[in-house]
Amino acid sequence: MKAAIFAPFVLGIVGVCAMPSPDLVTVTDEVGHTFVGADKASLAVRGLEARCDCGLFCQSPHADCDPGACECAGNFGCWACGGRMQCQPGPGSGVWWA
Repeated sequence: MKAAIFAPFVLGIVGVCAMPSPDLVTVTDEVGHTFVGADKASLAVRGLEARCDCGLFCQSPHADCDPGACECAGNFGCWACGGRMQCQPGPGSGVWWA
C-alpha cells in the first residue's frame, strides 16, 4: 500500500523537475571554425530560451559550462571550438577559444 502511494509521488517530482535537453548545434563560421554547443538563440528555436537566466550564478568567460544550462553571463553561450565546453561568444563573433 505504501509503495502504491509513494511511487506516483516520486514519479510526479521527477516529471516536474525534468527539463528538455537542448540539441547541440554545430555551426561553422565564415573563417572555418566549427563550434558545437548552445546559446540563447539556438534555444529559442525550440522555445527554451525562457529558462535562460542564471541570475547570481552566471559563469564568466572561459568558465566550464553545460550546453543549454544557461549558466554563461551576458550574451555568451556554452560552446566548444576544438576544445572543452566553455562560456564564449560563439559563432559569428570572430572569436575562437579552444
